Amino acid sequence: MKVHWTIFACVVLIVSSGCQEWWCGEVALGNNFALVSDKPIQIIYCTSENACCDSGWPAVPGGVTEYGFDQRWIIAKRGDSEYWIIDKDFEIDMEGFDVPGRHEYYDSHIIGKLSESEFIHITDSLNIETIFRSTP
Repeated sequence: MKVHWTIFACVVLIVSSGCQEWWCGEVALGNNFALVSDKPIQIIYCTSENACCDSGWPAVPGGVTEYGFDQRWIIAKRGDSEYWIIDKDFEIDMEGFDVPGRHEYYDSHIIGKLSESEFIHITDSLNIETIFRSTP
């Protein structure tokens, strides 16, 4: 009987501490955004309803080496010198991908590719305090 409770406790621990990361190889960043560990690592806006994000719109192209996020912002670094900022404060109706202006509206919330000095200037002006962490 102890074995059953031990297995149950392990399953609950895995599910509650990042099932999506463990099972799918991705990190949920909020508002349908995910850090997808496909090689190269990228950030996408997930357009699927599945547990694992299997389709979506690119936000930061492959090669993400560092990222950070909070309730409103995602920051990302590619390589040594490319920076990106995503404002997650928007909603998109996903019914029908061909609605005029939908992708342009989505793109208007993504700022990048930025140099380090541009990134610092914009994060300071928008009061973004998110800290970078290395990608998995």
